[in-house]
Amino acid sequence: MTKSYVPFFLGLYDAIFADCVCQYPSLSVELERDQQRLSLASEKRGDRVFTIDLPAIGKEFESNLRSRFIHHSNSTVRWCREWDSEGNSKPADNASLNEDVLPLHGKRKGIPIPRLFGGLWMRVFGSDGLLLNDPDVNAIFFLRQFYNAVKKVELQCPDTAVFAAVEEFVKIEETMRLPTNDWVGDYIESMKHVHLLDECASVEARLPLFNCGGGLNHNLSDEAITALNKIQHFADIIISSFGDFNPEHWSFKHGPGAVADAKKGDKYAFPTWPRKLEQTFASDFCAFAHYSDWAEFANSDNQEGRFSLNESPSKLISVPKTQKGPRLIAAEPTSHQWCQQSVKSFLETSVASTVLGSAINFADQGTSRNAALVASQTGKHATIDLSSASDRLSLWCVERIFRSNFSLLKALHSARTRWLVNNIDKKQPRFIKLRKFASQGAAVTFPVQTIVYAIVSIGIVLADKTRVCDFTRYSPGDIRDACQEVQVFGDDIIIPSHLTGVLIEVLQYLGLRVNTSKSFSEGNFRESCGMDAYAGHDVTPAYLRHIGSPTQPESICSLVACSNNFFKKGLFHASEFIQKHAMGLFNLKIPVVGVDSGLFGWASFCGSDYSVLKSRWNHVLQREEYQTHLPFGKVARGIQPWQSTLLQYFTENRPYESHWTDHLRDPRNWAAGWIAGVTVKIRLRWAVSG
Repeated sequence: MTKSYVPFFLGLYDAIFADCVCQYPSLSVELERDQQRLSLASEKRGDRVFTIDLPAIGKEFESNLRSRFIHHSNSTVRWCREWDSEGNSKPADNASLNEDVLPLHGKRKGIPIPRLFGGLWMRVFGSDGLLLNDPDVNAIFFLRQFYNAVKKVELQCPDTAVFAAVEEFVKIEETMRLPTNDWVGDYIESMKHVHLLDECASVEARLPLFNCGGGLNHNLSDEAITALNKIQHFADIIISSFGDFNPEHWSFKHGPGAVADAKKGDKYAFPTWPRKLEQTFASDFCAFAHYSDWAEFANSDNQEGRFSLNESPSKLISVPKTQKGPRLIAAEPTSHQWCQQSVKSFLETSVASTVLGSAINFADQGTSRNAALVASQTGKHATIDLSSASDRLSLWCVERIFRSNFSLLKALHSARTRWLVNNIDKKQPRFIKLRKFASQGAAVTFPVQTIVYAIVSIGIVLADKTRVCDFTRYSPGDIRDACQEVQVFGDDIIIPSHLTGVLIEVLQYLGLRVNTSKSFSEGNFRESCGMDAYAGHDVTPAYLRHIGSPTQPESICSLVACSNNFFKKGLFHASEFIQKHAMGLFNLKIPVVGVDSGLFGWASFCGSDYSVLKSRWNHVLQREEYQTHLPFGKVARGIQPWQSTLLQYFTENRPYESHWTDHLRDPRNWAAGWIAGVTVKIRLRWAVSG
């Protein structure tokens, strides 16, 4: 039986209630009733009240902000469910399809205002259910804080949720559009003959019903067909401007995640190097520190089974996300991940050197966050979120977007893993031949999907300019202007609001699905890249992500960061509650530091305070130091062959953005061997004040 975190969650919510009362003293009595409602509901439903029920109601609140009036969707019935001891859902007693019986969301008599947090709702919506002309932004923030405070806490979800996620993963794969070329084979042909409108008639020769492959019909509007033509044209221009991909000009490296086939963690001794990979990434250059090492290996009688021509499949892994469901990722084969990092570096550099760089910033989400904040005030741009974006990006779509650059398409084909093994759910197929471009976990998944969604969005903007200005061609200036109208980071898209309908239609044609509950084009609420904004104000709640445990010293770092995040948002009681909880778990000496100092400690707007800590004067360094607990990681490394160590040295002991033999780093800051494990310790250390 899983541990119940209800007492901790109730304590956190009591602290948030105290912060809310400080802001709204007149609501103290009503908020006290809300505390009692939460307590009673948690006795029946457990911690899922906080992790599942409240976030679900929060989605309806955001939907009401978008529509500017209170409406109760049919999905409220799924909140009227209880959970048995095995984690399976079942209808609550006396729940029907036509009545809203959940105590947390019942309506007040005669008005559509909910009972729970009703006082805050009435500062946003009137008794008639319509949005007020000047809604209280602080009330919106507190409502979202109550609904989402523990939404993202990492708790183990039921096995049924894991199996449901795997079933959905397989279902998406089986229904995905087949590619034109043979991506299963070792070689790929030029893709210049394919087009995004292959499954539909062209603009010049439209049919009443557009015949599509697989027996499907796509009855697209004139705007969508024009947009698809512009998208294809723009994609050809941009992708060809990237230039040819040559692996000798780009660096290789390993990512921090797990791989599917490495033995004992040694990522630099590649177990396999398939023929498909060899045609673009020659092993003599890509897999050895220098050619003499390769020559020695090639002439050796004892090759220790390395560089097998058999291609290993990627491995499906379930990692904790929320109590509602897990995150499914794929651990890639070692050699594929190694080469994918090279392609990733090429893509990121190419994007930054073209006009696409104004719409994509791989290194910083701040651009999209600021754009969402502005959009919430002006309403001129919409924020679009995609559902299972990487799992729905098909090879059919990728081969058309990247058709104008065969060298890049060939590299993507070579480094792509064709098969995936599922060891999670035995009811689903064990080996899956992938139709999607790549799963989460592949190094190229994020940059490729970002580029694809950006090109689609910019192409739609260009199509709209063509329609409005009545011209068939566009200049470089038109392309620059269109790129500045769009921001994309992964599956978060920002596009002019009036083009939302066309974008959704095009995305659906491409096999993608828009997450309507997290997409906003109307009203003054916007959400993108962790920024929740209303009318130009940041209403992003503070999230609790980890509860902490005395057996996990690394959790103190998360609790300190969480407490400081609540503190920065003015939730001082909640911040203090988390601080006391952390100190009760670890009993550490941690100083108070300035809110922007960047030091490890409890944040304060009034500067630093080291008075409770033991101090000394360091005569050697001529400075005053304080004794405090600090976290540090102890890395255990495994021994590997000298060939792997030499390749590791040339890979890791260099700047990531330079050629792999240029400007070697100081070797004193580098350690050889594969990482066998990292142990986080908390120790008393003498540190200088901020």
